[in-house]
Amino acid sequence: MENFNFERLLKNIIDVTKEMQVKLGESGEAVKLYYPKAAIERLLGTGETDIQKLKSIAADFCDYAKSAYGEITFSTDVADRFCFSVGKNAVEKALKELENCGFLREFISYMTGFKHGDIDEILSIFKKYSNKVVCKKIADNPDFNYLVYFEDGVPDEFYYCLEVDDFFTHYHRFTKEDYEAFDFEY
Repeated sequence: MENFNFERLLKNIIDVTKEMQVKLGESGEAVKLYYPKAAIERLLGTGETDIQKLKSIAADFCDYAKSAYGEITFSTDVADRFCFSVGKNAVEKALKELENCGFLREFISYMTGFKHGDIDEILSIFKKYSNKVVCKKIADNPDFNYLVYFEDGVPDEFYYCLEVDDFFTHYHRFTKEDYEAFDFEY
């Protein structure tokens, strides 16, 4: 059997589940997460893979995930997109881990509040949890104007793309590899 990075995919699914639960008020309900084929390939470390083989790998991943977290299943509704269904038990286990996610809770609370954007306030949240924060002003991108991340991946390995202006603030978060695949300007 080939070695794939099941642990990395599982960590990403659980991290995204935690984010959704914070946004949804920690409902504990099962969730569905959609991933493009290329993102699954990057997380698993498969390289470009035939869709049938990737489905087989995803089935093996679900068996692996079940022993660690509970039921996680997948389906494909279009050729290049996977839907992972994270069952209630896996969501509840992720919720227990949220107790140690102060950054995520505080960041989402700020971002979902009805405040005008303030990059300095946002950066203060990042800097509260690490002194290794990277913030880059992004020019000529219609979707966001800042890239912020923790240089050492602690407490969070995501790249946060922020749109901050006088009227609103929103974000998207990506793995480093997904961010680089978009080929955004730094």
